[in-house]
Amino acid sequence: MHFRARSLWWFLPALGLGVDATNTVGAFDLGGDMWTVTSSNKSVVANATVPGVVHIDLLHAGIISEPYNGYNELLLRWVALDNWTFTRTFTATQQMLQGTSYLQFDGLDTIATVTLNGRFIGNSTNAFVRWEAPLPSAVLKPGIDENTISVSFQCAQCVGQTLAAQYPIPLREFKANRYSYGGRPFVRKSQTHFGWNWGPGYITQGIYRAARIVTWTQNKNSALIDSVVVRQQAVEAPSAPPTIPWPPPWLPPPASLVLSLGVDVQCRPNIQANEFAAVASLAGMSIHNPVQVVCPVTNETTLVSVTIESTIDVTPTPDRLTGGGPLSLWYPNGFGKQPLHNLTIALYPISSGECTSVWDARLGLRVAQIVEDPLPYTTAINSSLGPSRTFYFRVNGMPIFAKGANSIPNDQFEARVTPDLLWNYLSSAKAAHMTMLRLWGGGLYERDEFYEYCDQLGILLYHDCQFSDQIYPWHSEYLATVADETKYQTRRLSKHASLVAWSLTNELLPGAVTNLSPFQEYAAMRPDQWAPSGGNQVAGSFTYTLGVQKLFFDTVAPIIASVDSSRPLLPTSPSNGWLSKDMFIPDMCFHQPSANIAPPICYSSNPARGDAHYYTSDPSVAFNASAMVPPAKFFSENGAESYPSLRPLSMMTTESDRFIGSPQMAFRERAGSWGPAQLDWVLYHFGWAPIAKASVPGVGFESFLVLSQLATGLGLRGIVEQWRLQKKSVELGATMGHLIWQLQDNWPGQSFGLLNWGGEWKQQLHFVRRSFAPLLVTAAGDVPIGAVHLVSDLPTQLNQCNVSASVWFVDSPASHPQKQWSVVVPTVPRGGVVEAPLHIPPSALNVLPANSWILRLTASCNNGVIAAHTDHFASNFSLMRPKLMDPKCSATSWGTDGDSCTFSIRCENPAIFVVPDAGTLHGTFSDSGFVVLPLQPKVMRFDSGMNPCNPAILQHNLTLSSLYTLLPDSL
Repeated sequence: MHFRARSLWWFLPALGLGVDATNTVGAFDLGGDMWTVTSSNKSVVANATVPGVVHIDLLHAGIISEPYNGYNELLLRWVALDNWTFTRTFTATQQMLQGTSYLQFDGLDTIATVTLNGRFIGNSTNAFVRWEAPLPSAVLKPGIDENTISVSFQCAQCVGQTLAAQYPIPLREFKANRYSYGGRPFVRKSQTHFGWNWGPGYITQGIYRAARIVTWTQNKNSALIDSVVVRQQAVEAPSAPPTIPWPPPWLPPPASLVLSLGVDVQCRPNIQANEFAAVASLAGMSIHNPVQVVCPVTNETTLVSVTIESTIDVTPTPDRLTGGGPLSLWYPNGFGKQPLHNLTIALYPISSGECTSVWDARLGLRVAQIVEDPLPYTTAINSSLGPSRTFYFRVNGMPIFAKGANSIPNDQFEARVTPDLLWNYLSSAKAAHMTMLRLWGGGLYERDEFYEYCDQLGILLYHDCQFSDQIYPWHSEYLATVADETKYQTRRLSKHASLVAWSLTNELLPGAVTNLSPFQEYAAMRPDQWAPSGGNQVAGSFTYTLGVQKLFFDTVAPIIASVDSSRPLLPTSPSNGWLSKDMFIPDMCFHQPSANIAPPICYSSNPARGDAHYYTSDPSVAFNASAMVPPAKFFSENGAESYPSLRPLSMMTTESDRFIGSPQMAFRERAGSWGPAQLDWVLYHFGWAPIAKASVPGVGFESFLVLSQLATGLGLRGIVEQWRLQKKSVELGATMGHLIWQLQDNWPGQSFGLLNWGGEWKQQLHFVRRSFAPLLVTAAGDVPIGAVHLVSDLPTQLNQCNVSASVWFVDSPASHPQKQWSVVVPTVPRGGVVEAPLHIPPSALNVLPANSWILRLTASCNNGVIAAHTDHFASNFSLMRPKLMDPKCSATSWGTDGDSCTFSIRCENPAIFVVPDAGTLHGTFSDSGFVVLPLQPKVMRFDSGMNPCNPAILQHNLTLSSLYTLLPDSL
C-alpha cells in the first residue's frame, strides 16, 4: 500500500498507541436474563438467558428436570422437535433513533428468523457465523421498553430431514448411535448434538453466543476495524534436511519472523473525511509506517481491506525454559515459556489525528509447520504403500513429539461450561504433560476463552473444520454459508499462537478411511451405476467424490489458504498428509496380523505417511504393544473406553440403576461393541470376580468403576510408551505424535474420556500423565526384558543419567527388593531415545515365584531432571485378590504448600494401584493408580481448586484403596 507521507506523518507525534476508540460506535449489550422463551403453541413460557439455549432455560424455570438424568434424553425430545421463540424488549437510545445501527449475534443455533417490532430483519441458517443485519431506524420506537426483538427458531432435525428428502442425491447419514437424530448433514451446527458414539443427542435452540446492537455515532469521520487476520512466517525457510532426515534435526530458533496483518475496515455510510491511517504496535512499539485506508463515499456501509507487513526481530533465549527479552518467542508446553505480547492496531482520520477505532490482541510469536520430508523404505514400510514421508510438527526449529488428546464439546449445552470449568479442562491437559489437542470436527468452533487459555498454557491446536463422518451437500446455498463460516472462523482464530494446523474434516475423504467412512457404503457403486431418487437418476461413488471436491477442495480449502497461508492445511484426519488431496490415491489399513486375536479397528493406519486413527479392543496391548500397534508416523486418534467415576454417575442415576447389565447402564453405553470390550479388559487384568459382584444391584459397583478405569489405563500406557519409543528410528516407524481419544466426557456415561463430565480425573489420565512424562524410563511392556530405554522430549541434552532396576515380590512381606541392577547412561540427546545397557536376563526373573513380581525402573540425571519411576509387570501377571497381601498403607507427614495439602503414603507391603479418595471434598490428587513399595513413601499433593486445602479436613475424609481392597475376596 502506498501512502502520502505528508498526509500521514504530521500527526504521528501525538499518537497515543493503545488508546481506546471513543467516537466510532456504541454497543448495546443484549445479553442477560431479560429474555423470554415461548413454545410454538405458546403453552410453555419461561424466562431465558442470553447466551444460552432453550433446554437450560426450561431447566432453570423448573419446567423440565436435569437433561442428563435417567432417560431424559428420550423423554425430552419434544423440546428439540418444537419451534421456540426468544423475545426481549429494550429502550432505543438517541443514537439508535438518529443514527445507523446493526444487530449482531455471535451465534444463533441454528435455523432462525429475526424480527424487530414485528418487522422482518433477516434469517440465519448457520450456527458458526456472526450474524449481522441493519436495524432500520424508522422501525425503532422511542420510549422505555417500546422495542421488541424476536428470534424464532425452527426444529433443526425437522428442517434437516425435509432438506434431505428434497435433495436430488441421497446422502445416506452416518448415525453414531442407536438414538441419533436424523437430518444432520444439512444443518450447520454442532454435529454431536445429533448424538455420537460416546454421548447423548440434544438438538439445542437458542442465542448461544453474545448479542448486541452496534450504532454508528454522529461523527461523520468515523470508521471501524472490523476484523484482523494474523499471519506469522519465518523470514527464511528452514535448512534443507539431510539425505535421511532422522532423527529429526533441531534447527536454530528464528531470529526474526514476518508478521502480516490483514485488516478489514468498516466504513460508515455517508462518510465525510474518508482517509485514515492504520498504525500497528507490538509490545508498545510501532512496527510499521502508517498504512493508508481510503473509504468510499456512499450511502451504505462498506468494507476496505489493507495489509500491514513487518519483519519482527525476536529474542530466542539460550535457555528456552526461561522467557526473556521484550519480544521473546512463544513455545509449547514443556519446551519453554508462553510470553504473550500486546498487539494493537489503531485507526486515525488523517484530517484530525483523533483515534476512531482500536483492535487489540495478546500475541505469541512463533513459527510452526508440519514437516513431510522423504524417508527411505524399510522392511515394514515398502514401496507398495506409496511414498514414505515424515509427519511431525516443528515449532521454532524444534521437532515436537505431539503428546495429547482430542477435545470434544465439554457439555451438550455450552451455557453450562463456565470459564473456570474450561480452564480446569485445559490446565488438566497441561498437568498431564500434553503439548497438543486436536479440536475434533464433529463439535464446534470454541468460544474465545478456549483459545486464549491454550495460548496461555502452551497447548498446540490441530483444528478440524466442523465436518465429520458424513457426505455433505454441495448445492450453491450450502456452499455459500460454508464459505461465510470458513472466512469468519479463520479470521477470528488467526491471532492465536496455539493454533498450528487446520484439517478440512474428520474421517471423511474417500480412501482416507477404511471403516466408518461414508464412502464405505458407496464403494460398490460405479460411475456407470445409477439409482432412482425422486424421478432423478443419481450417480454412484464418482458423483459423491465430485461433491466432496466441490465442498472441500473448491470452497473450504481455497478460503483458508487465501485468508491464512501461514498455517499448514490438511485434507482430513486421518490422511496421507497433503498427498491425499489426490482423492484417488488409495489408503491402506495396516496392522500386525495375529491368528490369536481379533484384528483391531484400524482407520487409515498407513505407516508410510500422514496421520492415523488406530483403535484396538484387545486388552493384551497393555503388555504386548510392540507386537500389536502399527508403526505409523502420527496417531491423531487412539483410545479405549471405560466407565465414569461414581461422583458424576451418581448425580444422574439412582442406586438401583448402578450395576452391570442394568437397563440404565446399557442406555448410557453408546459405542456398541466397546461395551462388552470394557468387561473383557477388566476380566483380562482382574478376573471374573469383580464383574460378577458388580452385576448384583448394590454390591461392588463402585470398585468395578475404578477397576474399569485402571484396566483402560494399563492399555493406554502400553500404547503410549510403545509409540514414544517408535520415534527412535525409521525402521520402528519414525512416530512423532499420539493424541488420545478423548480428553473429556460430555455427560456421565461410558466413554473414551480421560476426564469425567465436570472435570474430575479418571484413573487412566494418571497413567497417561506418567507415560507422557518429559523423561520416561520404560521397558515398554516387554517383560522379561533385555533392555531399558530412556525417552526424552526435553529441549536440552541430559548427562550422567543413573538408571536402576529393582524387583519386588507382591505376595510375601518384603522390606527390600529381591534383585537390583544399575547403570549410567552418559548422555541422552535432546528429544532423543537411548537404550540403557541395563540387561536383565530372563533367567534372573524366572527364578522368582511365577507372576508375582514388580519391576521398578528409575532414572535420575545430574542436571536435576528426574524421570518419574515406572513399574512393570510380567506379561502374564494375573492381578487376582488371592495373590495379594494387605499392604497396610497409611497417610502421614501432613502439611501445606501454598493452597495445597501435602502428605505421604507409606505401606508395609507392596501396594498395587493405590487410589486416594477425598470423599465429598472437591479437588485433584497429584497422582492415583500407582504402586507404593515398602520403605519408599509416595509424596502426594491435593489441590482443592479455588479454596485453600485444610489438612485436618482432608485427613478426616481421606481413604486409601488398592487392588487388595478393590478386588473381592469372595462372591
